[in-house]
Amino acid sequence: MEASLREVLTGFDASVISTLASNDVRSLDDAKLLSVDDLKELGFSLGVRNRLLRTIADANFNPLLAVKGSFEKTSGSMKNLLDSGLFALGIGPGTPTDLAKFKGTFDFGGEDAGSLQRRNVLYPCWDTNENGFLSLAETDQGIKVALIEALKSSKDGERIWKRFRKSYIRAFVDAADAAPQRTKKATTMKGGKRRVVSDDDYVTRREFRLLICYLSIYATMYELFALLDGRSEGITVDDDNRISRSEWDAGLPTIIRASESWAPFVALQGVTKATFDKVDTNKGGMITLTEFCEWIENAEKAAKTETGKLLGIGE
Repeated sequence: MEASLREVLTGFDASVISTLASNDVRSLDDAKLLSVDDLKELGFSLGVRNRLLRTIADANFNPLLAVKGSFEKTSGSMKNLLDSGLFALGIGPGTPTDLAKFKGTFDFGGEDAGSLQRRNVLYPCWDTNENGFLSLAETDQGIKVALIEALKSSKDGERIWKRFRKSYIRAFVDAADAAPQRTKKATTMKGGKRRVVSDDDYVTRREFRLLICYLSIYATMYELFALLDGRSEGITVDDDNRISRSEWDAGLPTIIRASESWAPFVALQGVTKATFDKVDTNKGGMITLTEFCEWIENAEKAAKTETGKLLGIGE
């Protein structure tokens, strides 16, 4: 076995290395040709298969390939919309540290070779029950593992996973609804019974790229919300997951600065104290995360920005 592959496999049990070598997997080039089915045939457990695929992908990933797609304005196909709207994934000047770490972990929403390779590896790793669909629980766990591995720290990875967790369900639901539902006879187990799976309840492989894009967009929205909630950056004891009028007024200078750099959302342009009443759609005197995100989404869609087109896919 070549030294480069052996180095990549440092930390794996000797039996794993022996099995690969005995099946003529002796170089990185050999290893990167392995599929999920190949590893299954070699007798590796699900956990070992996922770890091997991630490790090999990271070893072969060339960050110079990770350009974030075209910024030309296009319309029509999901591919073109994703390419043209990827500016929302950028890490601009002044981006809060935790948000930058989160976005940096999920910076492979483009159509370049490096991004495609990482998604092709990641999807089956996240699909832990191997039914071809991603559930919200599988996505949540996949995000956690990806952060821990990217940041090379269980403590930091889990902290950031928890920090942005409230934004994941919005990203998941929007991505799952993006592509038209197809009739599939895939089934899953629930309470000991079998049932037909609707792909609108899950993220399919063709929706996975959109999910990766949405994760960064909604994490950015949540970061803005957290800056206002409790009048502080991040999550503190003063947060109650609602924005009061006084919190809104106090945080205006902060979100105005953000709108000029790392959060260029249309809704934030010209925002004032009076905007509070527009965002508080249920007139409850407090702005919820749902109201805040819908306010930003609706403005992007109305202005027909590239982010708005992304968020409107499937509607």
